[in-house]
Parts: sequence; structure tokens; C-alpha cells
Amino acid sequence: MLTPPLSARTMQLHPAVAFGSVIVGVTLLGPVGALLALPITATVQAVVSSYVQRHELIESELLKEPMSTRQQARVDAEEELDAEAEVDSEDVEDDEPFSATT
Repeated sequence: MLTPPLSARTMQLHPAVAFGSVIVGVTLLGPVGALLALPITATVQAVVSSYVQRHELIESELLKEPMSTRQQARVDAEEELDAEAEVDSEDVEDDEPFSATT
């Protein structure tokens, strides 16, 4: 019972896939099938993953979950505070006296 999760971790198989493959291996070939199930499954997974094209998701506004009105209000308030902080920092820089070196 300990071998499938341990072997699955080293072969990068999901534990459910490992248990399923061991059960199928025992059903088809008995104890020998149980021993050969994980290597065969890992080999099949490697072959399939090298020939099957995987698609990457791109960042898009359509993929974002909509915010509740409360969350949106919080984001808007944070943006307003950031904008006010930028304006205040610009005002402080403008109010500094100039040093006369003449």
C-alpha cells in the first residue's frame, strides 16, 4: 500500500492514477501486473505528453473573475489614495525654496 504513492512521486504520476494503474495491472496480470503497472503508466504518460500539444492561457480581462461591488469599491479607494499621494509628493517638491548661490 505504500509503494504506489512513493513510486508515483518519483515518476511524477498523480496518486489516483498510480492506484488506478496498479488495480488495472493486478486485474489483468496479477502480481506481475502490479509491479509493471507504474513503469508502463509512466512511459505512456511520457509518450503522450511529448506528442500532445498543450495550450497556454494568456492573461486577459476575460479570464478574471468579476469583483463584488465591495471589492471594487476597495480597489477604487486604494487607487484614489495612491493618486492623492502622488499629487502631495509633487506639491512638496514644488514648495521647497530655491537656494540662491549668486
